[in-house]
Amino acid sequence: MNGIFDAMGYHLSSAQINQLLPAIRRFAEHGKRSPRDYELVAIYDELYGATALRTGG
Repeated sequence: MNGIFDAMGYHLSSAQINQLLPAIRRFAEHGKRSPRDYELVAIYDELYGATALRTGG
């Protein structure tokens, strides 16, 4: 997952990744598919707020 965010220009810490994983798993279980890039950003925004990702945490 870190590679996906890195490719979008966002660099996450290990702690952020560990906090995101359960939310991404819930998304995949509920939606029966992997989230798209924009959905990963939306999941991050829900956990940390929209500005945190864009400003580097």
